[in-house]
Amino acid sequence: MDQALIKKYIRNCFLQYAHNQTSIPVSENEYKELINQVEILKKQQPTLEYIEIVHDVVYEYLTQ
Repeated sequence: MDQALIKKYIRNCFLQYAHNQTSIPVSENEYKELINQVEILKKQQPTLEYIEIVHDVVYEYLTQ
């Protein structure tokens, strides 16, 4: 999947967790790391939808 689309999913997920466009706590490097995590999980669990994986990754990021 296109990394720009995964980044958009990640951004939208942060917005669902009560952040706005200016308060998303992620740098460009952190976006790359989150995208990488999503891609790794997708390869490990190909039956899951990208959006499910993104929600899991973002939730884990926010609760660390």
